[in-house]
Amino acid sequence: MVAVAALAVACSSGGTKTAATTPSVSPSTVPATNQQPGGLIGDIDAARIAAVCANAKAAQEILPVGGSTVTDPLIADAGLLERPPVDPKAAADAAAIRHDLRDGHTQAALKVALGYCSR
Repeated sequence: MVAVAALAVACSSGGTKTAATTPSVSPSTVPATNQQPGGLIGDIDAARIAAVCANAKAAQEILPVGGSTVTDPLIADAGLLERPPVDPKAAADAAAIRHDLRDGHTQAALKVALGYCSR
């Protein structure tokens, strides 16, 4: 779970440089995370979504245990969704996850994260 998140984080930092050097891609024209752009950006987004889904499924499996064993993967998901290239919906979902966790609504945060498993 952590390895997948680390892979996505490592990939996204390299993808940021590529996106910044490509004149035809600007932050305002990056497709939504739920769409599948091609090339390196598409690969980064696919890895990010796979990592978010893996973390969400892990959190779902350990939900009965509770505590940080559930919240840690969801916090990691929020971080992944906030990584460049930033998609407004992904950023809003990250904020929702963080807000729900702060308010003790783990199930609501999990539901947002699991939404990335159907994409």
